[in-house]
Amino acid sequence: MDRRQFLRMGLGLGAGLLLSQLLQNNAEAAEPAFGFDLKTGIRTVDLWRPETRERLQLSYLQDGQWVDNAYPQLCWLLRDFHANEAVQMDPTLIAILDWTQHYLAQFGYTEPLQILSGYRSRRTNAHTEGAARNSQHLYGKAVDFRVPGLPAGYLGRLMAWLSQGGVGIYEKDGFVHVDTGRIRLWRGHLVSRRWHQDLPGVVG
Repeated sequence: MDRRQFLRMGLGLGAGLLLSQLLQNNAEAAEPAFGFDLKTGIRTVDLWRPETRERLQLSYLQDGQWVDNAYPQLCWLLRDFHANEAVQMDPTLIAILDWTQHYLAQFGYTEPLQILSGYRSRRTNAHTEGAARNSQHLYGKAVDFRVPGLPAGYLGRLMAWLSQGGVGIYEKDGFVHVDTGRIRLWRGHLVSRRWHQDLPGVVG
């Protein structure tokens, strides 16, 4: 399936998804955590995929409603580009990325977040170094990303403070893993293939 086909299909798939999944179920809990109201005003993100050289700058929410086809566009950017497959991503991940940019902008970090991995097919996951067999990436519930000029250790601590799910800190590799599974924290180092975990059994 190519981008045009996915976006056309995604318009139907994504209709009302945020209201039912994120706003209705999680809005009350999300508002104090994120520090902004997902149901009011315009929310934006600025994302970059280095491998595919795709940049997505868009307003994705307006007063709690998806803007045009913003959701399928985001899902496509977060696709498994090795397999050229996309799925419906957990909207909470998008809110996490939004919050990250919103927070960092207060301190002068205005570059797009660099997305290294979003959804992974089982084949791609099996060929990804250090990936857990039942990784949250398989279910559209995880993102690996970095911020140029910002240490992964700081970014990981920031994500852990937000407490929206699992956080993996890969300081030597310069990125963090964030997912919407159970809250847990670990440190990893892919280059040496050695894992240094703060808690057992929590690899990506």
